[in-house]
Amino acid sequence: MDYQKPVEHIEPALEAFPAKVIGTLLPEEEDIGDLWWNPQNALPRLASRWLYEGLPKGTRFMPRDGVDPEAALRHIMTIMRSSEPKQEHKEAGVAMMLGYWFEVIYCPDPDSTLIRYDAVTSSPATLNEIDSLKATE
Repeated sequence: MDYQKPVEHIEPALEAFPAKVIGTLLPEEEDIGDLWWNPQNALPRLASRWLYEGLPKGTRFMPRDGVDPEAALRHIMTIMRSSEPKQEHKEAGVAMMLGYWFEVIYCPDPDSTLIRYDAVTSSPATLNEIDSLKATE
């Protein structure tokens, strides 16, 4: 399966009770690059925080061209609700998908204030980009 884009339609039963996600919504562990497993990188830290604590109110996502942000977030949330993968596998997979699907993520928090991911490097976004983000509350 190609994980460059989110699944546009997830069956309601799978979304509500995501028993099997590995190989369908979540890549196998060996198919997730080393970058996404490294907790020193911003997106794996953000994915971990999201799984354990949730994201703060005001977190915003700016999708990459051609990515439906609602489908992307629904895809990620389905993975996060699944009990099939280990937590570390979920974190790495979610980090990878965040990097592939979103250009800028604004998180109003001192640990991860703003992430602009260029698939492998992070760099700050401009104020215009922040202002253009739609709230995902």
